[in-house]
Amino acid sequence: MGGGRVRQPADRGDNVVVNNDDGWTRTFVPSHIDLSFNEDEVGPVNIPGAINDESACLDFLSLFMEDDFWQNLTAMTNLRAQKVREAKPNSYHAKNYKDASVEEMKAFIGLWIYMEYICIKPSYRDYWANEDTDFIDFTPGFRTVMTRNRFLTLWTFLHVVDEADTDIEKTDRIYKSRTSYVVNAEIYTGATDAAIQDLGAVGNTVVRLLTSCKKERKAHIVVMDGYYNSVTLARYMLNELHTGLVGTLQQNRKFFPKSLKVNKMQRGESQYRCQDSIICMVGQDHKPITFISNYHDPTKIGVASQRNKDPTLAEVTMPQLVEDYNRHMGGSDKNDQMTRLNRSRRHNRWPRCLFIKFFMWACYNSFVIYVTKQEAAEKKPMFFTRYIQKLCLELIGDYRSKAIRRGQLEPCPQRLIPGNHWPEIPEEKSNHVCAVCMEKHNQFNRQNPGVAYKDNPNKKVKTNVWCSLCTKYLCVKYGSTFWVDYHTKVQYWRSLKGEPLIYNICKFQLILTTGLHATNSFLTHIRFSYFSPGRPGRGKN
Repeated sequence: MGGGRVRQPADRGDNVVVNNDDGWTRTFVPSHIDLSFNEDEVGPVNIPGAINDESACLDFLSLFMEDDFWQNLTAMTNLRAQKVREAKPNSYHAKNYKDASVEEMKAFIGLWIYMEYICIKPSYRDYWANEDTDFIDFTPGFRTVMTRNRFLTLWTFLHVVDEADTDIEKTDRIYKSRTSYVVNAEIYTGATDAAIQDLGAVGNTVVRLLTSCKKERKAHIVVMDGYYNSVTLARYMLNELHTGLVGTLQQNRKFFPKSLKVNKMQRGESQYRCQDSIICMVGQDHKPITFISNYHDPTKIGVASQRNKDPTLAEVTMPQLVEDYNRHMGGSDKNDQMTRLNRSRRHNRWPRCLFIKFFMWACYNSFVIYVTKQEAAEKKPMFFTRYIQKLCLELIGDYRSKAIRRGQLEPCPQRLIPGNHWPEIPEEKSNHVCAVCMEKHNQFNRQNPGVAYKDNPNKKVKTNVWCSLCTKYLCVKYGSTFWVDYHTKVQYWRSLKGEPLIYNICKFQLILTTGLHATNSFLTHIRFSYFSPGRPGRGKN
């Protein structure tokens, strides 16, 4: 809970008692509650010893998202797809859905974070656009990980809970997005009953957050901005929660000292009033700024660096209260700034927006621990953007989709590529079965199981001639088209009559030329021209 940084205010007047009708004075009475702590011990605790400065980004994230999280996310997403398929059998995404694995779910989240934080485009579909339509911002890496339809399908069915589970407390309005690692954030979902009447709705929110986080009786100091602070909350936090408070304060809050409502002060001046250990202070900068604290001594002066217009740094004096606020404020503001997501895309399903926000909170918390480990090892940590980029790549890992995108072609076999396909008689004199005859014979047996050899019209013909490039034995005799079929058809075993020809998808011209061989004295020049079937203006195949 942060606020704006302020410049130095200097105290005006001596420390004398000023009695006021509202009970505020100039006398500070320290509290008997010890709020002192060692700032060197501030920071993440209970970090496993296996986590160090050499750990991967995914290892730091695993501190907040363990294996159970990923297994539950995968199971609930698959369950949601199953229920939609049962309710809507013709649903485009549901009818062909295949259960996701944990590895695929991690890759999906990695792509999603990358889209929302690193590489911003107007629509999810744009990440799979062709180079012809998006040659400037072409991103071919996404399609190597996952197809567009698969990504949109997982995004459609993404769930963290089973909505039909009767054990779920559905009075929690964000139960569809709530996850176990968010313990110190509260999403406003409407007015709730105030457990502590004097604190109001905002004050009760602060108490709930502190109660859920503060599990040990140690000194804690909370820095908040004027929206949350009040005199009543400062006193309650000190006496009941043994927690320090410092921050800005709105002058229209209840019990604010009337004598501090000063209209004119010189820049750099300040005034304060006390009720025991509760302090309200007004400092004049460009405009009056009001502070509140339940543990500061208003007479103590601190020193801080302030940038001049030069812009050089100068040491300036200011009340310790203001120095501490300037030094520690902005924690939540920093988190919001660093985890802010792309707003150019409008998401109509708010649970997904909350889910991705919660995930980014966990990423930022893991980044804080990463920075702590790097600084302890006297290493320079990477920036948060680079950390997220590396984390996304680690989430994706080695996962690659097995699906072939629409229109993608398999590599062309060597036998269909024009080249030096020479008929030769190798030194080995033993007879071999023609590759085309063998495949025709086998195809007939597959279609007619149990057929006798004599009843198979495709006999296994032996030959001693092979293709020098393909090293396959083929029939070369008068009236046979097997040599041409093998080098021009994808399915070379198909018959010419009654069945369509299947040629290579591209137009080609095949020239076969043989030289004079010592083993068989003949000179053959064969020239064939083949084109894709069904194209107008071409000759017969």
